[in-house]
Amino acid sequence: MTATPARAAASVISVSDGQISAKGTAVTGTYTVTCTFFDENININMELRQVTGKTVNTSSFSDSFLCEGYVGRVYTRTYRFEAFTGRSTIFVQGGATVTGNAQGFICCFYNVNEPINKEIRLFR
Repeated sequence: MTATPARAAASVISVSDGQISAKGTAVTGTYTVTCTFFDENININMELRQVTGKTVNTSSFSDSFLCEGYVGRVYTRTYRFEAFTGRSTIFVQGGATVTGNAQGFICCFYNVNEPINKEIRLFR
């Protein structure tokens, strides 16, 4: 008996560059997902990481939504990373990395996690 190949989860096809807030405490942008199945529940978990000198700024973002319409539908959603309260570090212009995963849930099982690993630029 041959094992059935795992079905791919929703695919994150792009993550835009980020717009830094006036105080540098938040970054916003968009990410684009292609749905694998109709009525697939999508869970997105991402982390933004930026190294500036000896400082590492990190923040996380999560989102969930339902794919509706048809297989292969493309959704563009907004992300917002915020610096943790009380930290003295802020996001600055330059390179950053977004990592994480996209996970699809259909009926009674989770699909394979789709890893996210995108280099982006942060701008004011």
